[in-house]
Amino acid sequence: MPCADCNNFSGFLISPVMVKRRRTNLRLSLITVLLAALIGAWFASTYWTVDPSTLAIPGLDSEGDWVDAASAVGEQAIQFLLGWTNSQ
Repeated sequence: MPCADCNNFSGFLISPVMVKRRRTNLRLSLITVLLAALIGAWFASTYWTVDPSTLAIPGLDSEGDWVDAASAVGEQAIQFLLGWTNSQ
């Protein structure tokens, strides 16, 4: 819908002329974000590998109920995150 006074927009509205001029910047920003995401995914998969033996939950057995299972999973998640963020 064309606007009658696109050059005098104020506030949060964007004129159609501004959108056309900013399309190249938008595309460059999108490419930059996607490239950064790919580099971040590569870095994470290369340097942050998880040892599957650390994910074993000793509190789970066939005799426990769902409360025991939830508490065991929560405790292991806390221990995993504490060990993962430890820089020593």
